[in-house]
Amino acid sequence: MQYRCYFLDMHSTIARVEVIEAETDAEALERAAIALRAQGDGFSGVEVWDRGRRIERAQGEGLEQIRRWRMKAEELRTAAESFTNDSARRAFLSSAETYDALANALEARLRRQGGSGQAAG
Repeated sequence: MQYRCYFLDMHSTIARVEVIEAETDAEALERAAIALRAQGDGFSGVEVWDRGRRIERAQGEGLEQIRRWRMKAEELRTAAESFTNDSARRAFLSSAETYDALANALEARLRRQGGSGQAAG
């Protein structure tokens, strides 16, 4: 059976779609969670659908995701300090601000949802 996985950005809008094959809803959810972790830091969650039926909406790893984004922002700021080229420095600092914005948005969403962010639906 084919399921659609909608990868969500920091605003919970669809940023990418992937079709996965699975025999059951549970297997589809497991594969979607694996795909979400494999996608890296760019997504805040995934929705899994079987045709017109939403199976589940899973958030990323919540606090762990926020920690990774904050660490990435700090790495970029540290790297920017080593550049003598102003354009390169600004690009790295801009990327760091983007990671901070991702972390801030997820923190706010987790507060609105009551804290865990592990699953919503």
